[in-house]
Amino acid sequence: GNVDTGRVGCVTFEVNPAAEYAESIGETFGERAGGFVSRIFGEENGSLVTNYIGNLWGRVAGAWARDTFGSSALDICYVMDPHNCPVAAESTIFPGAAWRSC
Repeated sequence: GNVDTGRVGCVTFEVNPAAEYAESIGETFGERAGGFVSRIFGEENGSLVTNYIGNLWGRVAGAWARDTFGSSALDICYVMDPHNCPVAAESTIFPGAAWRSC
């Protein structure tokens, strides 16, 4: 690959799927609650209210999940040639790059 990830060798990532899911659900709920609040009090700053409450609920839900479920470490390395590495997974952080556990 021609993608420079800026990372050489093994990299450790903290993994907590519960926190990621909780943040997503919390943000969605918060955005809907924000939309409801902005409709009640007027749409003047509706998108600001919706985004603020969505981000707030996402952070709160994610923090709760991290405290409740903990996390685990995952050691990965980015591969030089993703097309010739059948075990490599496409990176969601670096488009065009791929990684594997190491």
